[in-house]
Order: sequence, then C-alpha cells, then structure tokens
Amino acid sequence: TFFDTFRCAGVMREGPVSDAALIAHLRASLLPQRFPVRREAELEGGAGDAGDAVSFYDHHWPAPSLLAASAVRVAGGDIAAALRAAGIRQLLRALVAKTASAQEALAALAERIDTAGLDIGLLVLDVVTGTASGAACGRASAVLARSERAGTAVLQAGDIAWLTAGDAAAPPAAVATPLDGIAALVHERIGRGRSGAACALLVKARGRLAQEAAFS
Repeated sequence: TFFDTFRCAGVMREGPVSDAALIAHLRASLLPQRFPVRREAELEGGAGDAGDAVSFYDHHWPAPSLLAASAVRVAGGDIAAALRAAGIRQLLRALVAKTASAQEALAALAERIDTAGLDIGLLVLDVVTGTASGAACGRASAVLARSERAGTAVLQAGDIAWLTAGDAAAPPAAVATPLDGIAALVHERIGRGRSGAACALLVKARGRLAQEAAFS
C-alpha cells in the first residue's frame, strides 16, 4: 500500500543501523540514574573503555534499607559483549534481591553462567545497621572500610567502600573525604584510557528506620 511504501522509503533514506551505534546505545543504557542526595549514604561511580570491553557500574535498592552497588567489566567490544553485560546486570540484581549477600550472589552467578572474561566487584550494605558484605571475581576488588578486602564489616559514618573492575586503578590506601564529595576520587580511578569501572560508597549516617526516607 501507499503507507507501507512510504514507511519503507523512510527507512531506506535513514540508512542501515551500524553496529557501533547499537553498541553505544547499549553501553549508555547500562548506566544507572544519578544517585540521589540522601542522609545516610553518598555513591559515585564511573566506567571507561578502550574499545576492548563493555564496562559499567550499577546501584539499586533490593529492600527498603538494603543498598547494592557493583562495578563490572565484560571482555569484548562487540554487540555480543554488550548484550552479555545487559544480562549480567539484570541477573546480578535478581541474585542480590534473593540472597542479600555479595558473596552468595557471586557464588550463585558462577553456578549459572560462564564467568570467563568477567570482572565484578560487588557490595551490599544495610544502611540501618551498617553491615556490609563485599565480594569480587576476575580482575576486580571489593574493599570495605579500613582496607578490609571482601568479607563482611560494619561500616561507620565516614567510612568509604571501594569497588573496581578491569583496569580501573586500585583504591587509595587511605582516603580523606573531599569537601566537594567523592566524584573526583572515582574519576581518578578510571581515567587515562583505562578499561574498567569503579564505584565508591561513603557512609554518612546509620541507624535510620527502614520505613523512613529523605530525598533532596
């Protein structure tokens, strides 16, 4: 019909969709919204790639008082790698929601998929009690307060937890919280053409009721 011909003509004028455009769109869709201003925590993350991987960071609330954050690098810079990254992001969210533990979530992930070429740093924090669990696989790290790697710790106000994946620089040995926030610290970890992701979580307060929430 006339309308079908018109639609086909429109598609032909736009030209075929390139793989590069699709990969760029998939990369952008992996990044979460900005972490909101909250009384109990501040979170900053970033990712960079040299074309040989798909990297991203993520954060979500699997329960009212439970905050999960991750830094992930998936080897490969093609559409298959971008689709794999998108699937891993969703699977990680589901596993954290069911386990509420970084260690258990990564163990369950390894039981279900091939983790070759996969770097993940994962953190799960209860913002009421301050209890945090961290775990990592591949070329990644989960450093809790006072440079305690992985495991479980109780974070206090002023503590900073770090996640890195891939070629992101290792977290600094000692960190003083900058007056203007932790964004600059994270961006230093992923600059200079590195391929990977980094994420930092600053604990600002503890002990709030799970039913309470404050946003600016």
